[in-house]
Amino acid sequence: MKLDALIASLNQLGWKYKLLRSGGVAAVVVLERGGRILGVYPDVEHENAVWTNPSLGEYKAAKRIYDQDNQWNTGGERTWFSPELEYHVEKLGPPVNYTVQQVIDPGNYRFIGQESAQDQCSWQQEGIARLYRLQSGIHFRISKSCRLVDDPIRLTDLGGAGSYQYVGYESEINLETDDGSNEFPLSSWTILQVPAGGHAYVKTYGTAQPTDLFAPTGQSHLSVTDGVVRFNMDAKQAHKISLKSVQTTGRFGYFRRDENGCYYLIVRQIGVYPSSDYLDVPWSNPDDRGHCVQLYNDDGQIGSFGELEHHAPAVKWNQEKGLFTRDDVSQVWYYSGSYDSIAEVCRLLLGVEI
Repeated sequence: MKLDALIASLNQLGWKYKLLRSGGVAAVVVLERGGRILGVYPDVEHENAVWTNPSLGEYKAAKRIYDQDNQWNTGGERTWFSPELEYHVEKLGPPVNYTVQQVIDPGNYRFIGQESAQDQCSWQQEGIARLYRLQSGIHFRISKSCRLVDDPIRLTDLGGAGSYQYVGYESEINLETDDGSNEFPLSSWTILQVPAGGHAYVKTYGTAQPTDLFAPTGQSHLSVTDGVVRFNMDAKQAHKISLKSVQTTGRFGYFRRDENGCYYLIVRQIGVYPSSDYLDVPWSNPDDRGHCVQLYNDDGQIGSFGELEHHAPAVKWNQEKGLFTRDDVSQVWYYSGSYDSIAEVCRLLLGVEI
């Protein structure tokens, strides 16, 4: 969806948004509903670099769907809670009863501060989320911010750099709970939906051993070599793989070509701290903790997309504040342009020859 069409749709729906601009030809659309980064345009003349639900392009359909408070899937980048098994799986079944708690997404996010800022924005919300395994509730407060950042390769000697466009942002999430007497499991889980049709790459230390979270991922969708995991996102088969914190460098990305012949690269850089407590687990093995970076390929049932995901470490007791809290800071860099220029950026940032 192009920028003008996305903005027109948001205006029709009456949803509050902010348009962050960079360099005149790039833009990022942030949405109050769901605390989302909904549109990312390295070049505003091209398509959205992230996946947005096609229903947003049809006002009547969008209004019918999203007038329901529990409809969360608008696309873009969102924040859920981890471990998934605790906050999103009401019943393992069979059949599995998977749920998205309305208090988590879309929640009751509100823009806060910086009304006149052109390059940053912040959201905040709080509520009580359900822990299904523990049969309890937890009061949480989450604050999020997004600010535009410079091109990380601007100081390198990249041949043909003028043939690509760039926009990037830093995302900061602060999650806290004052239910300090219980030490409930809680961490933030960041999920970026991307259009299907490309390949995701994760930089690793040595030859990683990804864990299948769904059906086994065969050679058609997964290859593992020294230093790199490659994952096919075609929205034809449901697969999800996970890497533990000790395996990943914290850098992963997604390369694809759109139907108009434009190439896109998305690269995310996160902080990874293997000595910290990473809470997410496979549903079939709830004692297997430590999972950090995950890649998901939808089967097309809820959309033609894949997901780049990461889990932050668990909230930790802060004596000064008198509560459990955790900050998660990451950066995401978006590029669009010719094959040669984007392939070179991919080599520089991911060490991958396309």
